[in-house]
Amino acid sequence: MLNLLEFSTNKVYAKNYIIKNVIVQKDYNLNFHKQEVFDKGFKQSFEKLFFKIVTTKDQKKINEIDLEQIKTMIENFSIKDEQFVDKKYICNFEVEFNKKKIINFLNSLEITPSVPEKTDVLFIPILINVTKNELLYYNQNPFYNKWNDHKQNYHLINYNLPNQDIEDFSILQKNLQNIENYDFKEILSKYDFKKIITLIIYDYYHSIRMYSKVYFDDQIFLLNKSYLIDKENLDSNLFGIIEELKNVYEDTWKSTNQINTSITTPIKIKINSENYSLSIKFEELLDDLDLIDSYSVNQINSDLITYRIIYNNLPEKFFKLLKSKNFNIQSKDNFWIIK
Repeated sequence: MLNLLEFSTNKVYAKNYIIKNVIVQKDYNLNFHKQEVFDKGFKQSFEKLFFKIVTTKDQKKINEIDLEQIKTMIENFSIKDEQFVDKKYICNFEVEFNKKKIINFLNSLEITPSVPEKTDVLFIPILINVTKNELLYYNQNPFYNKWNDHKQNYHLINYNLPNQDIEDFSILQKNLQNIENYDFKEILSKYDFKKIITLIIYDYYHSIRMYSKVYFDDQIFLLNKSYLIDKENLDSNLFGIIEELKNVYEDTWKSTNQINTSITTPIKIKINSENYSLSIKFEELLDDLDLIDSYSVNQINSDLITYRIIYNNLPEKFFKLLKSKNFNIQSKDNFWIIK
């Protein structure tokens, strides 16, 4: 029987972080130096990446990171386009950062990064005038109207608003007295979203109270917040409140995808050694996952390939992810096998 041990070398962070569409401009005059453009592009690229993978409470630490530190983590960069317009030099940067160096550097700052994974969410904002005990329809709700007016280039959540359906309004009206406990099933059945955010806004005229339920990957987060508002400057108040709420939702999403290097979960998975295409597909997935610290082929024989994986999160999350990628994983004789 053929039996090989530790056949492959570890593959660590095979995919890097690539930041695209970073626009840099600088006056084109006698003092123009292209290196200054590069440096500005490096800073802006790192800031965009930093804000994607770090929660709000740690984002202020960006000021502690200097340009020379940033350069040590750059794997490659390119200028995709450059123009001279009205005595200005304008270029479009793409910068590739070494993922392992980024994660190790953030850990040295006691920052736990997250996977920069974009996601689609169904966002249902409900506005209630408490004085009149009245539910306002979507187009009468400034949070519905203004929610997607402002988006930061580092935001990971794409918000999808419900259609202005009169039937939905009737359903919500019927459940108004118990709206915080309503499950929204009748409305959600019309949409195909696995991630849902409901936001109930109680308008007390000079103040508002927010009650939000966030459904991310079978986890439920409850959020409460109150604000004083100035009705005469409602637009500026709204912008600040929406921005803060979006940061809270972004942080909540990041918390479900943290790359916690203090968690090193060893996982052994076996695949039929004759199923070459399946093993290639599996390795490609491992290469692409940020939460994989490393993996190796621990053993090969005539029947099975055994992979040893170090995972920076709970094993349940890994197995759930495999199933979402259509891998048929089963438990057998105290180990896991993919068929």
